[in-house]
Amino acid sequence: MWIAVILAVSLTPFASALRYGQSEPPPKLDYASCAAEVEEWVEVQMAETAEVQWQREERSSSGEPSMPQTLFFLHVARAGGRTFHQCFLSVLMPSNVQCNMSYHVLRDDPTLGCRLLATHDDYGMTTQLPPGAATGVTTLFREPLDRVLSMYEFSVHISGRSMGLDLKQLPDETLYAARRKMREHYRNLVPTDTRNVWPWTLLSIVMEEDLWDRRDFTGIPPPPVGFDEGRVDMYSRPHLVMPLRDFIELPLAFDVVHNGATFQLAGITNNSVLPEAKRLRQCVLQHPELGEEMLKLAKARVDSLIHLGFTDRMEESIELLLAVLDRSFSSQAFTLPGKNPRGRCKKPKKSKKDKAGEMPWKSIREQYMECLKDQMELTQLNEMIAFRHMGPLKFSRKERAHIPANVMKRIKELNALDLELTEYAREKYTELLEKYRPMMETINDPSSDRC
Repeated sequence: MWIAVILAVSLTPFASALRYGQSEPPPKLDYASCAAEVEEWVEVQMAETAEVQWQREERSSSGEPSMPQTLFFLHVARAGGRTFHQCFLSVLMPSNVQCNMSYHVLRDDPTLGCRLLATHDDYGMTTQLPPGAATGVTTLFREPLDRVLSMYEFSVHISGRSMGLDLKQLPDETLYAARRKMREHYRNLVPTDTRNVWPWTLLSIVMEEDLWDRRDFTGIPPPPVGFDEGRVDMYSRPHLVMPLRDFIELPLAFDVVHNGATFQLAGITNNSVLPEAKRLRQCVLQHPELGEEMLKLAKARVDSLIHLGFTDRMEESIELLLAVLDRSFSSQAFTLPGKNPRGRCKKPKKSKKDKAGEMPWKSIREQYMECLKDQMELTQLNEMIAFRHMGPLKFSRKERAHIPANVMKRIKELNALDLELTEYAREKYTELLEKYRPMMETINDPSSDRC
């Protein structure tokens, strides 16, 4: 009940004044009808989730291979999913069984052959995948406060990429049109650009417009009179960028930032393939006490995951998934469908020229570390380019320590569902570690017969 009390206070701004990211307020929804719809829908979803879990346990107890036909990586925004997907999953599984990049649109039918799907879609995507235990779901969690701060930082970062364009020669009435044309140009030029990927498709527009509105096209705006660069934190510089305190109150933030993990696991994001998701989400946002129903469903789906990990324990999470797949994928691990009809392990070759699916763990680790290094260098380069046109801004964990306590408290209030869900996920993670610890101890043993 304490969650409902906190959310009742924290979600009030959503239905109040109009702000960036929302042209008109959502229609008022009646509590009684919302409660009936949410409770009925959650009950059905809980039963379906329990059925999937039962199928998986039955197959495991009977000795049948529990390998899912499709592995769905449910990528929660800013929870380390890019590293997990591009630097590990893409190395672990052969490229010819991976679904094409589907972060902006589902480009393959996973029921027809591809076996690894990674997207920002919510749990509703499982309705488009092989039914029941044929689909295994994995995801990563991150501490909610860190995730929200990272979403703010990344929103500023990707929006700052447009600040290098010279629009000061254009008449004022064409500025908006020019910015829209520029945005469309970048998105058409690179279909998989971050700004084509939910939720950045929405957040980047809001932040880009805000950044442009804070400039007079004569260069980086000077700080206001009396502004002390050395005493004001990086997250509160309104002459340069939307302050964090304003970002977390955006109606759009309530839609795609706060309690994002809970909404994705429940399947009610505004990016959902489920037609009922929009109304259910609005019911929860307008009547916060109903959020406990969605939290209950999200916890049930945490229980049904074949694997989960944490951003702050990335390498251990990777080793855990290797152990889980070795158990779940059994004889078919790292082999292509139809290549080994007897179902025996295909022993990896020692050559570093082997395909990703045939590499031993050591080679996977080497590729993971190399990829991780490349990603860090690319991120630093992109941030340098973006911030070069935005003025004296630099986000870091050290700078986060200067964020006012009242702002951090507000973020906690706004993410009460995710805070409880993450705590629950850590308990589940500990259980998985205990279960697979013996197998994990042989992950790095080159003499192991595991493949």
